[in-house]
Amino acid sequence: MGGLSNNASIGWTFIGGGYGNSASGYLSTIVGGESSVSSGGRSFIGGGASNIASGAHSTVVGGQFVTASGAFSVAGGCRANASGCSSVAFGGGTASGYRSIAIGGGGGAGGQGAYASYSATIGGANNFTCSGYSFIGGGYSNQTNGPFSAAFGCGINAASACYLYANNICNVSGGTSDCRMKHSICPLTYNLDKLTQLNPVSFIFNGDCGNHRRYGFIAQQVCQILPEIITHHIIDKIDAEGNVGGEIEGDPILQFEKDALYASYVNAFKELKDRLETVEAILKRNNLV
Repeated sequence: MGGLSNNASIGWTFIGGGYGNSASGYLSTIVGGESSVSSGGRSFIGGGASNIASGAHSTVVGGQFVTASGAFSVAGGCRANASGCSSVAFGGGTASGYRSIAIGGGGGAGGQGAYASYSATIGGANNFTCSGYSFIGGGYSNQTNGPFSAAFGCGINAASACYLYANNICNVSGGTSDCRMKHSICPLTYNLDKLTQLNPVSFIFNGDCGNHRRYGFIAQQVCQILPEIITHHIIDKIDAEGNVGGEIEGDPILQFEKDALYASYVNAFKELKDRLETVEAILKRNNLV
C-alpha cells in the first residue's frame, strides 16, 4: 500500500508500508518497518527492522533482528528467537522447546534460553532451561537440568527433578545429598565455641512495605567469627546511603552460607553430649546419682 522497495510476491499477501520488506508466505502480512521477511504461511510482522517470520502462523510483534521460525510462535524485542512450535520469545530470549517461553535477558551473550519442552525462563540474564517442564524466575547464570525443577537466584544448577532451588534456603521438597554428585568432601569443624559467639537477631529489610519481621544473623558479625563462609552478591552493590543496584558505586552486598551453620549444629550437639556423658560418669563414680 505504501513505502519503498517492498515485495509482496504472491497472492493474498500484504505490506502496509516501510522499506525493503518482503511478504512471500501465503496470507502473510507486514504492517511496516524495514528489511523484514514474512515467509511463513499466515505469518505476521507488526513492524521493526530486520525481522523474520518464517514459521507457519508465526508472529513478530516488532523490534529488531527478531526471528519467529516455529509454527504458531510469537517473538518480539531485540534478537529474540522463537524457534520451537508454539513458543514465545521476547527481549532477547531464545525459545526452542515445544511451547517454551523465554523472556528477558537482552540480546547476545546475556540472553535467555528455554531449550526444553514446556520450559520457561522469565527475567534476568544468561539463564537456560535444559529440561522439560522446568522454570527459572529471574536472576543470573542459572540452569535447569532436572524435569519439573525450578531456580530462583544466581549461579544455580537445578539438577534434580521436582526440586525448587533458591539461594540461601534449603531445596524445597527434599535435599539432594547423593555423594556421587559431590567432590572435595571435607569434615566440617565448626564447633560449640564458634556457634555460641553468634548473636541471633530479628530485623526488617529496608524497603519492605509490609514490615515483615525476619529472623537470622547479620553477615558482618558472622564474618568476624566465620569469615570463610562469607560470600558476595555477584551483581548488586550497596552504597553509604543504602541504595542497591548493579550499576552504582558501592561495596559488594554480603551473604553467607547458612548451610554451614545448620550443619555445624550437629557438631555442637555432639560436643554437648560428650560433656554430659563426662559429667554423668563423674557423678556415678562419686555415688551422686
